[in-house]
Amino acid sequence: MPTKSIFEYGQSAHAPQAHNEKLKDMHKEKKPHHETHKCAAPKFATAQKRNVSKSKTVQPPAPLPPKKEGAIRFAHLADCHLGAFRDDALRELNIKAFEDSIDRCAAEGADFIIIAGDLFHTNVPDMRVAERCARKLRQMKEKGIEVFVLYGSHDYSPNEKSIIDVLRGAGLFSKLGAGEYVGDKLVLKPSEFRGVPIVGLLARKGGLEKGDYEHLDTESLEALPNPKIFVYHSAIAEYRPSFLKDAECVPLSYFPKGFAYYAGGHVHERREIEEKGYGTFVFPGHTFGADFRDMESNSQEAPGFYIVDIEARNNAPLALYFVATELPEILLADFSAEGKGALELKDELCNWAEGEGFSKKIVMLRVKGAMASGKPNEVGLEAIREKVLAAGALVCVLSRGSLSSAERSDVNVDVGKSKEEIEKEIIGEFVAKASFNDGALLGKSGAELALSLIGVLKQEQRANETKDTYHGRVLGDARKIMDAAEGQK
Repeated sequence: MPTKSIFEYGQSAHAPQAHNEKLKDMHKEKKPHHETHKCAAPKFATAQKRNVSKSKTVQPPAPLPPKKEGAIRFAHLADCHLGAFRDDALRELNIKAFEDSIDRCAAEGADFIIIAGDLFHTNVPDMRVAERCARKLRQMKEKGIEVFVLYGSHDYSPNEKSIIDVLRGAGLFSKLGAGEYVGDKLVLKPSEFRGVPIVGLLARKGGLEKGDYEHLDTESLEALPNPKIFVYHSAIAEYRPSFLKDAECVPLSYFPKGFAYYAGGHVHERREIEEKGYGTFVFPGHTFGADFRDMESNSQEAPGFYIVDIEARNNAPLALYFVATELPEILLADFSAEGKGALELKDELCNWAEGEGFSKKIVMLRVKGAMASGKPNEVGLEAIREKVLAAGALVCVLSRGSLSSAERSDVNVDVGKSKEEIEKEIIGEFVAKASFNDGALLGKSGAELALSLIGVLKQEQRANETKDTYHGRVLGDARKIMDAAEGQK
C-alpha cells in the first residue's frame, strides 16, 4: 500500500513600568482576588441520551490529596494563548497565569503534563513571550516532568515552522500528532508514558482537521492497551457551545472508542462529559483567555486546568480535580448608548470612572448601541480608559465595536463575538445593502456563497504541496462553488 508522511497532515512580554509595579504587588499578596476561585461548578453537556455525570469532579483543597499508590497523575491544560493580547499588562497577566499553572502542576506531583493545543496565540509569537514559556518548560524537564504538546488552530504550521517546532527541537517537550496516511487511512503514532499510550490529532485553521478525522484509523487506536489518552483540539458537534454554532465541528462518531480520557482543547468553556462506549471527555477551557469574551467569562467563573489520576487496572480516571487560575478581580461594566447623544454618554462614563473603585482590578468596559446624535469619537473613550488606569486599575479593556451613530454607517465589530459570527454578520450586512443584477449574489444565498468562497481562500498550503499545486487546488475549489451556484439559478 502506498504511504505518504503527513506528520502535520497535509509587542513586549512585560507590563509597562507603572502597571508592572501593580502586578508585582498583586503577586506578592498571594490571596484570591476573584470570588470564583474556589472552583465554581463545571459546565456539563446536556445532549439527549447521554450520561453526563458530576461524580468524578472533586472540589480540590490546596494541596490536593496525594495520588493513590501505583497511580499516575497528569495535568491537562489547553488554550493558554500566550502572547494573545496587545495590551502589555494583559500579556503579563496571561504569561503569569501560565507560569503559575505549570508550577502548581509540579507542586501537586504531576508525572506529566498535556497541553491540548494553542499554547501560543500565533505560530510565531513575540520572542520574549516564547522565552518565558521555554524557561518554565525547561524547569519541568529538570524536575523530570514530561510535557506533551499538541498543535492548536492558532499555533499550527503546515510546514513545521511554528515556535512549537522550535521548542520541540530544543527538547523541551514531546509533540503529539505524528502519523501518516496508509492508503486512505490516517494512522496515528502514539507517544507513551510508563506504558500509557498518549495519541493526538492536531488541529488546523478553520476546522480543516475534520477531514483527517474522517479518514482516521480508529481500529488501530482502539487496539492500544488500556488505560490510554486521546488528545484533540476540536469542538465536538454534539456538544458545540452556542458561540461556536457556525464553526466547523467534528462528529462524536469520528472519535476512537474506549479511551480512559479524552483531553480536549479549542472550546473555551469548561466541560466534562461521560460518553457511553467512549469514556470521559474533558474540556478544561482556557488558562487565562485570549479576548474580551474570555475575560467576560472569567468574571463569572474562574479559568483553570485539570489534574487527573489514572491507574493501570482501571480504564477510567480515578479522580478529576479542577484547579482554578488565581486572577485579580474582574470588573465588567456595560453601558448602553441607545438614544443618547455623544456628550450625554461621555458625561455618564466620566461620572462612572470617577466613582468606582478600580484598584488592582481588571476592568472590562463595553459600550454598545446606536447613539441618537454625535459620533463615537466624540465620546472620548480613550480618555475614560486613562482615568480608570490612573485610579489604580491593572488594565482597562475597551469593547466599542457595537457602538454606532445615526450620523455614520461604519461597519461595527463586536469583539465579544467569535470570528465566524463577525464574518457572517458583516457579509450579511453588505449583501443586504448591495445591488447586483445576478440574483444568486443577493440575500441569504449571496451571503452563503461569499462565506463558502472565503472558506476556500482560508485553506492553507499542505505539507509537501508545491505553490502551483496549492494555487490550482484553491482555484478549482472556488470554481466548483461558483458552478454549483450557477446551477441553482
